[in-house]
Amino acid sequence: MTGFSAARIRKWQQRYDILNPVTHENGYNYYDNQDLFLLKNIKIELENGQSLSEIIQNGRENILSIKYYQSFSAKELNIIEKILSVDFVALQEIFDELLLKSNFRSWIKKDIGQVLQMVGRAWEYRLLSTADEHAFSRWFFAYFDSKILKIKSNDSINWLVVTFPTDEHELGSFIFYGLLCNYGVSAKFCGRLPEDELIKELYSHDYRKLSISVVMPKREKELFVLKEKLRKKFPKLGIHFGGYGYRNRIT
Repeated sequence: MTGFSAARIRKWQQRYDILNPVTHENGYNYYDNQDLFLLKNIKIELENGQSLSEIIQNGRENILSIKYYQSFSAKELNIIEKILSVDFVALQEIFDELLLKSNFRSWIKKDIGQVLQMVGRAWEYRLLSTADEHAFSRWFFAYFDSKILKIKSNDSINWLVVTFPTDEHELGSFIFYGLLCNYGVSAKFCGRLPEDELIKELYSHDYRKLSISVVMPKREKELFVLKEKLRKKFPKLGIHFGGYGYRNRIT
């Protein structure tokens, strides 16, 4: 997420004491959003030609206070402004206009996908607060669902779409669900389900395929353990992992 290796982050913490991780009993360091923002800003300042020592001398709060509007195009800043002002009517008009110029599949993969990634970057660069990002996400779920309802198949459901049980980021799996509906697949979207509830749902219906979205990268062992547990209980079920976190893990 930061572009820095774990070893470099640990080294900077030991040398400069500028991060605020909490060390748990398991020995792992846990960082909060402020540490993520700090490292993102350090990375940009390094790319702008500043030396690390010069950046660190500014202090944690000053580094965190920098906002990089120049990292976004005029069109992107326009969308950010609409989110900040909660002008979702204008956002709907923008998205609808993009859809008119494209087919549904391309609209999702190109236009919508780019906007969602941009919103994530705007949050990382602190142009949008967590509250701003959540408000936009809730609106987008309703907006996108209204589009899906127009193309959704009424055939018997055979494909379940969820996010990884411990991953709270549901937009990626919802977008994939929309793509399946566009392909004529009769699918059900449940978002994040605890593992026991996921198993109950699989027992309750004759699903042929299960797609699990991973946004935050997981350890390979976590993915393997869940997949094997589901395989033993549902040997005929096709189980597929996908999403940003999964691609990040396997590459």
